[in-house]
Amino acid sequence: MALGCRYEYIRPREQEGVVVCHNDMQTFLNKFDTVEKMDQASKVQLFSDQETVNATLTRWGDTRLVCQYYVPLGSHIPRTVCHPYRK
Repeated sequence: MALGCRYEYIRPREQEGVVVCHNDMQTFLNKFDTVEKMDQASKVQLFSDQETVNATLTRWGDTRLVCQYYVPLGSHIPRTVCHPYRK
């Protein structure tokens, strides 16, 4: 994201978002070593962070998926729901 590099056009606020997501992803990988060792909530967060980075770097925000991991009210079965991000 430095001047003269492929992603130099990214706004400072977007750059900060990419750095935050990248740091979160690195934290998960440092904690669990591999994706296979992660719990479902961590996998969903890792996926969402990766989607955010990809969308920012490619500027295809409409194709970005946003995922949520939650337990529905009245149920003990957790769910992962993903939907396209729309501004």
